Amino acid sequence: MSTKDRGDQTWRASRDVPDKVRLGDRLVRRMAIGAMRPAGPGIWGPPTDRDHSIALLGGH
Repeated sequence: MSTKDRGDQTWRASRDVPDKVRLGDRLVRRMAIGAMRPAGPGIWGPPTDRDHSIALLGGH
């Protein structure tokens, strides 16, 4: 595994990181930093439609 030292953090090259990881009993794709949602209006606080948000996450 190749690593690159950046101060007190060590970064692995992306080719050494699996594209899927186990999350509980599910195998999910790894998201890159570009998949993060930038901060802005409507980002913080409770969702506008709580029931839809819970259903989207697989809740009942």
